[in-house]
Amino acid sequence: MIKIEYIVAYGESKEVVWLRKFLTGLFDQELDVTVIHCDNQSCIKMSENPVDYDRSKHINVRYNYIRDMVQKGAVKLQYLFTDE
Repeated sequence: MIKIEYIVAYGESKEVVWLRKFLTGLFDQELDVTVIHCDNQSCIKMSENPVDYDRSKHINVRYNYIRDMVQKGAVKLQYLFTDE
């Protein structure tokens, strides 16, 4: 289940980064960190910690793009309760 959430977060981060570049080009202003809400705490921890664990070593390298964006400060994953 962690892999699916991580892949979805990867897709969202690609879209967010594209929109950030588009808006920066239009308005020539630097944007704050964009928050992506996620209901999986393991996914959030994987995006913040660049260490590969046994459970996450099977994830394709391209999905770790979100780690790069979190480290650069473009994207931040924030926990959101499932009930909300």
